[in-house]
Amino acid sequence: MSGLSDMGSATPRPEIHSTVTIGHLYSRDMHDRELTYTSLEGPAEDQLILQLDGPVTLSNLFGFQDVLRSLKPSTLIIDLTNVPYMDSAGLGLILNYYVSAEKAQRQLVLVGVSERIMTLFEVTKVNTVLTIFPTLEAFENSISH
Repeated sequence: MSGLSDMGSATPRPEIHSTVTIGHLYSRDMHDRELTYTSLEGPAEDQLILQLDGPVTLSNLFGFQDVLRSLKPSTLIIDLTNVPYMDSAGLGLILNYYVSAEKAQRQLVLVGVSERIMTLFEVTKVNTVLTIFPTLEAFENSISH
């Protein structure tokens, strides 16, 4: 990845971590694809963007869980644009980070949520709890006003 956000923002974001593969799986099934992420500086100070690529499932979330536990920015923005699928274990991981962040006066923001994943959020009613924006640009616009 180039390290620049192509979410429509005019401001390039320097990459602060390499793209990291979380899990390597042997199945060719879409749900068992590996999960990778790229860390970028957020639109404001002490914000971090994690751009995920691949499904967030029980098969590959344990390495990602360790990554999330280590992150303590005031705002963590998880970009799900390239996440085709999330199972209940992936949802649990997101909710665990949300609870931890709230207790520590930090914020979790999700952007780029696909229709499929939004349906999961709506069925489980977590869309009423989580902060979700359609794009990174929409989130940036919300904080600039």
